Amino acid sequence: MDFEALEAERQKLLAQYKKKHKVGLIVMACGIVTAVGGFFLLKVNGDFGMIVLILGIIAFAVGLGIASSRSAIAKKYSRDYKKPLVETLLKKWYDDATYEEYGGLPLAEIMNSGLLTRRPDRWHMEDLIQGSYHGVSFRTCDVHLEEMHQYTDSKGNTHTEWITFFRGRWYQFFLNRSFNTVIRIKEKKRIKEMVTRGLNKVEVESIDFTDKFMAYALDEHQFFYIFTPVVVEKMMQLEKMHKGQFMFSLEGNTVNFGIDDNRDYLEIKLKTPLTPEAIENYESQVNIMAAIVSEFRFDTEKYNPVNYDKEESNVNEINVSEEDMAEFTAKKFEETMENLDQLIMAKLGSLEGMTPEQIQEEVEKIRSEMEAAGKGIDNLN
Repeated sequence: MDFEALEAERQKLLAQYKKKHKVGLIVMACGIVTAVGGFFLLKVNGDFGMIVLILGIIAFAVGLGIASSRSAIAKKYSRDYKKPLVETLLKKWYDDATYEEYGGLPLAEIMNSGLLTRRPDRWHMEDLIQGSYHGVSFRTCDVHLEEMHQYTDSKGNTHTEWITFFRGRWYQFFLNRSFNTVIRIKEKKRIKEMVTRGLNKVEVESIDFTDKFMAYALDEHQFFYIFTPVVVEKMMQLEKMHKGQFMFSLEGNTVNFGIDDNRDYLEIKLKTPLTPEAIENYESQVNIMAAIVSEFRFDTEKYNPVNYDKEESNVNEINVSEEDMAEFTAKKFEETMENLDQLIMAKLGSLEGMTPEQIQEEVEKIRSEMEAAGKGIDNLN
């Protein structure tokens, strides 16, 4: 996508947006003035004053309609250019990612994460992205969950309120290894909204982590196998990048990240110039999946073990790094030279008392042994 062309189109539509707004305000103002004039004319000439008053009201309504119609321009801009923009940024980071503007995750999978105890009476999801990065599959979308509350006032009238208990972004990652454990982490102030039954509270040494989060796991050893000090630090860094409430779960091979920050992601707005900084902001919302896979090392052997067939076929194969091989070669070279020195000294000591013919024969033997040792050194190199 040509971002400069998109910015030129945005400016063109923004000019139309502002023009409609300005014209609408002028017509509304004229309508107000006309209506006020008609109101005072009612006392002088009732029929004429009524006509003027009605014309003023009509003009105000027309002006209001013109001003309101500008929102259609903003919606058109978002509708026509949001999808191409997101797909362009996705192609930059992922080979197989797809985008559905009105798609979402299965609600059951979000609830099965155990990070939420309330079940929504009404929900909305959008901006679904699916794909993989370094062999790790992922899904993410905007999620808005609401709970219905009804109450009766003092006059006996029933009222309905919709209470939002999650609004933000939800991420799922599917590891290539299944762990026989359950881990759930949530910020302390909302810990009662997480399912902890059957799990054990885990104490983490990081003071910053324990001040912010509470962690529960089925097995403490498995928890610390996954949540090393490095991973704990990465979790803190990810939390600081986002406002609102942060939550995490792992069960089997499924990882869930929930960010409840009352924000709509991947929104492209008519009034926001497409500067390099703005493009970078959109891109940061697209590449966060890649960042999580890399920072949490979901693409390493710990979470992505090698294929079993490959393991079996290479069961007798020894893999040695270049550094280890260099160290091994140097050590063997040193041992060979030491053995060669000892061999020569021993042979020279045995020459005493021999005839010239015997000495010549022993020298030939030493020369042959030295040549054999030299070939061994060449083979090591």
